[in-house]
Amino acid sequence: MDATELIKLYEQQESSAATFRTLYQNTADLMFPRENSITNTQTPGTDKGTEIIDPTGIMASLEMASGLSVNLFPPGQRFYNISMSDRRLNDVDSVKRTLGLVTDISHEKRANSNFMLQANETLRSLCVFGTGNLYSEWAPELGLNYRDYDIGQYLVCEGSKRRVDTMMIKFIYTARQAMQEYGENAGKEILESANDENKAEKKYEFILIVRPRKKRNPRLQDFLNMPFEFFVVNRKEKIIVEEGGFQEFPFAVPRWTQASGEVWGRGQGTFARGAVSALQTMRKDFIECANKHNNPPLEVDESFEGEVKVSPGALNWVRNIGSIRAIERGALGNFPYTKDMIERSQDEIKKLFFNDIFVQLRDLKGDRRTTLEIQERLAEGLQRLGPPIGRLQDEWLRPLIIRDIMLLLRNGQLPPLPPEIQGKSFKIEFLGRLAMELESQQAQGFVRWAGYGAELEGVFPGVTDNVNYDSGYRRLGESLGVSAEDMSTEDEIKARRLARQQQIQQQQAMAAAQVAGQAYQGATKAPEPGSAAEKLLE
Repeated sequence: MDATELIKLYEQQESSAATFRTLYQNTADLMFPRENSITNTQTPGTDKGTEIIDPTGIMASLEMASGLSVNLFPPGQRFYNISMSDRRLNDVDSVKRTLGLVTDISHEKRANSNFMLQANETLRSLCVFGTGNLYSEWAPELGLNYRDYDIGQYLVCEGSKRRVDTMMIKFIYTARQAMQEYGENAGKEILESANDENKAEKKYEFILIVRPRKKRNPRLQDFLNMPFEFFVVNRKEKIIVEEGGFQEFPFAVPRWTQASGEVWGRGQGTFARGAVSALQTMRKDFIECANKHNNPPLEVDESFEGEVKVSPGALNWVRNIGSIRAIERGALGNFPYTKDMIERSQDEIKKLFFNDIFVQLRDLKGDRRTTLEIQERLAEGLQRLGPPIGRLQDEWLRPLIIRDIMLLLRNGQLPPLPPEIQGKSFKIEFLGRLAMELESQQAQGFVRWAGYGAELEGVFPGVTDNVNYDSGYRRLGESLGVSAEDMSTEDEIKARRLARQQQIQQQQAMAAAQVAGQAYQGATKAPEPGSAAEKLLE
């Protein structure tokens, strides 16, 4: 592979992403100042918050990211179970035990890593910009290790399935750092700079590119035959300084929402940008008007000598009354925005960031709401997040969890998989509150549908044959957070139903034998004296 071609690919993607980068820069200036070096270059240590007069956008995006984190990753609890896509395999005892261990160990290893720290950064980026990027790896000295990349550091490309499968990251190394990382492969100029004390801290640009490998031999396990290839390019000298591969795509790149034909995501911050910008103007004008009224400009007659005293209770001795007075009130500026208008705008921005969902209890007034009413209100709010949460699960959490499992397996941190499931696909069942609400919508639909069928059965016999009660009831249990370990397997269900059927048959046989015995007894009994039966026998 030619380094020049890789640099050209990066520059093409950089050009195509220019419009989105401008949008993200404008959004970051208002709501995410820590990441506002996207199209602008700033000197380290520059004050990033001087233009933010009203912090509502910043605080609302933080509330949203925090709410998503708590509801996706319940503290101290599992946020997923692992099963097999083929449900029949889940009934095998060895598979069931192994999957239980895999679930427990993967949660434990992740809890002991920097996952929550980096995942919360990814969530913040998702809320504001609409695109996140979380890298995962196995580091021998750390275990599972994660890194969130700032939005201005990378470029992405989609594959045919509209999943991000190509990552390009630009990063800076000093000559000394590049020498430590890549040794003699770093480049001739870098080696010369690294050996010169006056140039050792000179900075150089590198580009990392990870993408699907076009040609490989699947039977070989070396780095150059893995499904994904990566290159590190010295941009100035146009040479490849490192080459390798990955078994899985190591970057999980979720998008909050996507417009048709666009690769980058759009977050709530991009939608709120206009409202947040207008709020800055409103607050600035409000403060300016208040300052003019509290400390108005003065008119001073030429006859006045000395300095005008404006402190509370000050006395100014003048020759003529009116020598010092405020400029006409009309020049002081009218209050174009009232406190109520500003608060209304702030509330609208908070709603754009779903703060009315995540912090509902704080805003409830009075004490007349029952616990059930509060729960129903929370559930109704969480259901509004259904579409974006489904996308997060599909693009972020599911591939991330599966990669974590494979990293743990390859590094001897998990028990060997039984032969029945080797090479088979896993199914991830999410248990967080948001995931449960998504499942609940489907489960409640099943309950209503089955109820309608029961009502129609009397009019249209056989209509309930359309309902798969076993499957629907299991899904209802999953939506309520019931563990798969507490659900009976298909074999256990069949055994219980067979035993119940045999018991019913035995009861029916006993009842039939009892009736027959009574009939026999009645048939063999002697007729009563003087009865018609006695005369007939005579």
